[in-house]
Amino acid sequence: MSADELVKEFLIESFENLSLINDQLTKLENNGTDKELVNAIYRTIHTMKGSAGFLGFKKLNDLTHNTENLIDMVREDKLPVTSSLIDVLFGVFDICQKMLKCIEDNGNEGSRDVSKLNDKLVAFMSKDHTSQEENSDQSVQENQEDELDSLREQVDAGVIDASVLEEFEKEMGASNDDNVVPIKAPEVKVEKETIVAKEEPEVENKKAPPSETKSNKKSVADSFVRVNVQALDKIMNIVGELVLNRNQIVQHSNMLNNSELNRLSQQLNVITSELQGEVMSTRMQPVGNVLNMFERLIRDLSKEFSKKIQLKLAGQETELDKTLIEAIKDPLVHIVRNACDHGLESTQEREAAGKNATGLIEIKAYNESGQVIIEINDDGKGLSREKILNKAIEKGLVQPDRASSLSDQQIFYLIFNPGFSTADKVTNISGRGVGMDVVKTNIEKKGGSVNVSSREGEGTTFKLKFPLILAIVPALIIRSIGEFFAIKHY
Repeated sequence: MSADELVKEFLIESFENLSLINDQLTKLENNGTDKELVNAIYRTIHTMKGSAGFLGFKKLNDLTHNTENLIDMVREDKLPVTSSLIDVLFGVFDICQKMLKCIEDNGNEGSRDVSKLNDKLVAFMSKDHTSQEENSDQSVQENQEDELDSLREQVDAGVIDASVLEEFEKEMGASNDDNVVPIKAPEVKVEKETIVAKEEPEVENKKAPPSETKSNKKSVADSFVRVNVQALDKIMNIVGELVLNRNQIVQHSNMLNNSELNRLSQQLNVITSELQGEVMSTRMQPVGNVLNMFERLIRDLSKEFSKKIQLKLAGQETELDKTLIEAIKDPLVHIVRNACDHGLESTQEREAAGKNATGLIEIKAYNESGQVIIEINDDGKGLSREKILNKAIEKGLVQPDRASSLSDQQIFYLIFNPGFSTADKVTNISGRGVGMDVVKTNIEKKGGSVNVSSREGEGTTFKLKFPLILAIVPALIIRSIGEFFAIKHY
């Protein structure tokens, strides 16, 4: 997958996530004790932060990272859900929306300065929230600054004249000398031809076609349609009935000596086969579309942690249902990050343990026993049974008197609890415990399961298992002595 395609996928996912968060924040304001809602918002922010960091959008990454810290305090009951908090979060996500739009239009995050907003998020986590009047005035001031940043971006892009910005700055400066009052941003009217002239200058006396102008450019989010899987299932069932009817018509026409009927039946055969292939392709994608993105991720993480890491991929050609593709992406990212950060030892530690200095992470996809398996292996230090158990007892997940009766599998499964982590410190990559929670939540939503096995000092293996019912398997159905058999086509 190319860089442009990765950015496009990121924008589609992020626009949808922001739309979802706006609804979740409204519900949270009405029910601040809903822990599952807080965890859902936290997981969404965590995913957006990771994707922004992976694609190099530093300002967006820093902003979502600080927002994640703020929500983490709510999760840990260190910060109450108040109207002031919801106002701050709405303001942050409005800025994120504008930055995403700028990435879509210009390929970068724009000139907006988010340092003040980051400082505000940090200050909000430590200050007293009892002064409502002060918060209200500050909110008005920040709205003015947002409008100012927006106008600056338009001036930089050549959409409006600099005089409009100067006028607004004078009005804003005057208001700061007195009581803070809301200032309405000047209404900017720009003719379509003006934008075209500035965004698409003439080259060799040829104007850019209308389809290439910014004013006619279609939004990335509007270029795709999310279709309910049930609707696709229904369409495929209808196409299946059409195929059966096609077969009957073709067979019947072959029995008749009618050239025109034979011609029409063959034409129906071609059209139906093409339709069947297109409908099937709407759901099926090779898993390589997801796995190939980890080449870049491993390279970046290897530099960040100063570790030598090798990635080995297998089964990229395995075709998966679109629903499965979407389900495995985030869990895989979280597992691989944790493997690089916590699983694989440093070069010195590996050499001291008699291991190859280069750590190995292997991701492979295959079909097994009627299921689709995505397996992630690393040859790191493995999971510490004792460390996980002690942390679980500390957090109240396991009673001390039951600890000795738990199997390794039961103890390892504790890492999927929300907020569970054995990391000594929180980093921008991992250590909060949200990653494994995301893995379990996303997999189980699709009717799948996740298993983990580990040997201390040797490595860890995660197996993501999905029911094959979501995948399309070409097969020949035969009957022998009253029994039916399905012969799978490879």
